[in-house]
Amino acid sequence: MRKYIFYLIIIVKSLLIYSFQIDSLNFDEIVLKNEVKSKKYTIFNNSNYIKEYDVKIEGDYPNIKISPSKFRLKPSEEKSIILNIKGEGKSGENIYFLVFSEKNLSAKQNNSVVVNKKIRIKQNYKL
Repeated sequence: MRKYIFYLIIIVKSLLIYSFQIDSLNFDEIVLKNEVKSKKYTIFNNSNYIKEYDVKIEGDYPNIKISPSKFRLKPSEEKSIILNIKGEGKSGENIYFLVFSEKNLSAKQNNSVVVNKKIRIKQNYKL
């Protein structure tokens, strides 16, 4: 029983501690028809583990591109990604989610509990 409580504490603690930092949360731009607007996001790994990130747009937004969409970060390493939005689609405010799927790669090697996270960041732009 004590063993299960110990593992439960570790899992809860790991869920509450984010190893993910992003420098900016909102795109919040006005994009004109056929114009392309870009925003640079910097992600920082403040954990002691190697992390792998897969970045996607939730929903049907073929006019939004992310580069790179998959990358790895070593501890204390940072990486910039570029989000490009082309002025296509419905006029008005467009709301989408920028989704980061985080995998802890080095926890398996240390016999630690592996907790993978999915981080959804609400974004918007006006067309």
